[in-house]
Amino acid sequence: MINKVLTLCCLLSLSLSASESSWQNIFDGKTLSGWRATDPEQPVKVVDGEMQLLSVKKNLWMVHEGDYKNFELELEVKTPTEKFNSGIGFRCGKDKKPIGFQCEISHGKRTGAVYAISNGWVYPQKDGNWEDFYKVADGSYKQGEWNNIRIKCIDDHIQIWVNGVKTTDTKSDKFTSGSIALQHHGKGPICAFKNIRLREIK
Repeated sequence: MINKVLTLCCLLSLSLSASESSWQNIFDGKTLSGWRATDPEQPVKVVDGEMQLLSVKKNLWMVHEGDYKNFELELEVKTPTEKFNSGIGFRCGKDKKPIGFQCEISHGKRTGAVYAISNGWVYPQKDGNWEDFYKVADGSYKQGEWNNIRIKCIDDHIQIWVNGVKTTDTKSDKFTSGSIALQHHGKGPICAFKNIRLREIK
């Protein structure tokens, strides 16, 4: 009986492991291979393992060539201490403006919220209770420091963590699959990203 239970546990463990692919680095830390700038005239550099975006116009996106539906994404981001706006797009299209979901990264208190590009706030919703969001998320993001962002999508379920703090746990089927995109929104100092890795969930 014990052997049967152990065998069943092992099979279950293998099944669960098979449902998730291994982590893959989608930024090699050396080149921009696999990434495309929506405006190639704006400066993007790789320095010491960092992808550094410097928007000299209004908006700049770096769009990854992959297409993902169910996945877990993890990366580190550092933004300036002065006013700025950035974001991490996911399930995005590959047009000049990559329409999809965006994890907000802001100099205000909205880092870790979800915005549907060109469609408005998903979580909290536009008329939702932002005060409850602030109670959880405010202070989790550190400007001028490296911050860990984790995004997990399974079907319509979206979860986001900022430095280990779960800021978003919601459902939306507005976008079902697409690419990863990194944003520098508007003129200002460098926004930097590194250690960008992803694993697909089957």
